[in-house]
Amino acid sequence: MSCSINALAVDYGDDVFYLPAFRRMVESHLPYLLMAPDNMTLPVEPHSAVKYESDWHGLLLSMQIPMYLHFIVMRMNGLLAPTENTSQLSEIMIPAPGRIDSLVASYKAQTNKIL
Repeated sequence: MSCSINALAVDYGDDVFYLPAFRRMVESHLPYLLMAPDNMTLPVEPHSAVKYESDWHGLLLSMQIPMYLHFIVMRMNGLLAPTENTSQLSEIMIPAPGRIDSLVASYKAQTNKIL
C-alpha cells in the first residue's frame, strides 16, 4: 500500500507552543487545565503502552494527538519528561481545545504578538 508524503506530515502548530515563556504560562495554568470539566480521557491500549514505553511523542502520534499538544498533555498527565511514561499507562487526559486556544490568545495578547 502506498502513502503520500502529505499523509506522513506532522502538525507542529503555531510556534508559540514551543516558546519557553508560553510553556511557563502552561505550567502556571496547570491547575486550571486539570480542573476543567470538558477535558477528555483517552484509553491507552496495553500493547501501545508497552510499545511506546519511554516514548511519549511516539505514543501520542500513534493516538493522532497533534505534536503541538504533546508538552501540555505530558504535563497534564504528571510527566516532567517525554521518557517518563511507563508500560503501566492506561489512559491519558487531553485538554479541551477551547482551553488551549484561550491560553494561546492570552499569551499573545500579553506579549503583543499578532493573532
